[in-house]
Parts: sequence; structure tokens; C-alpha cells
Amino acid sequence: MTPQEPAVGIMKTGDFGNALFYKVECSCGNPDDEVEFEIEADEHGIILNTFFTPKSPYWLELVPSTSGFDSSWLWGIDYSIRCLINSLYHRVKITWEVWTTGYVKCYQTTIMSEQQALNYGSTLIKSISDLKELNKQGNGND
Repeated sequence: MTPQEPAVGIMKTGDFGNALFYKVECSCGNPDDEVEFEIEADEHGIILNTFFTPKSPYWLELVPSTSGFDSSWLWGIDYSIRCLINSLYHRVKITWEVWTTGYVKCYQTTIMSEQQALNYGSTLIKSISDLKELNKQGNGND
């Protein structure tokens, strides 16, 4: 496999001379799983800014799922109460983390094909060399 240009799954969204902007789409199609990044060159070197929608572990449950109800009406009430307790627990836990540590543990998953991952890496490498060359031409030094 070789890197592609234009690259599958990588879209250039902006070029401001000393800053290049890209978007990487997730193979699942959910826009919340996309990653946008900016590669910028300045006197300190290369700066990579990454923008994404972080997710918290919303699937963790304080009260686990139950079964064994003969009545769907009773199961619906049980389900509603469990959802209320679990969602309230999740929100309080995240708020507590922010108040006590100043941070929240989040994750981001972007699914890429092998070609897209190769194009992503190649885009980073090419952007760095392009920005260094631009800097060299503009400043007369490295």
C-alpha cells in the first residue's frame, strides 16, 4: 500500500500558509467520531492541535439490568427507574471528578481503513515538511 493524494478519508479543510487544517472521517459514519486537526509552524517548531468530541464511559451502570418480569409494564417502570439512577450517578461522578481533580477521563475512537490510516500518517509527515519549507522560505532559517 502507498499513501494517496488526494487521500481517501482525509479532507483538507483549510490552508492559511503557516497552518493546515484537516478532517478525518470515521468509517462508522457518525460525525461525533470524526477528528479534525491543525498542523501549525511557528518559531518554536511544529504544533499539532486535535479537535474531537470526547465521550465519557456512559455505559457503566450502578444498578445493573434486571430480567424476569412477567409484565412488560412492570419491566418498563423498572427500566425507567434504573436509567434515572444510572444517568444521575454518571453525571454526579463526572461532576465530582471535575471538582476534585479538574479533569474528566474521556475517550475517542475513530475507525479507519488501513488505507485511511496510512493516508493520515502520510498527511502529517507531508504537512510537517511543507510547513518547514514554508517557514524556511519566509524566515530565511530553519
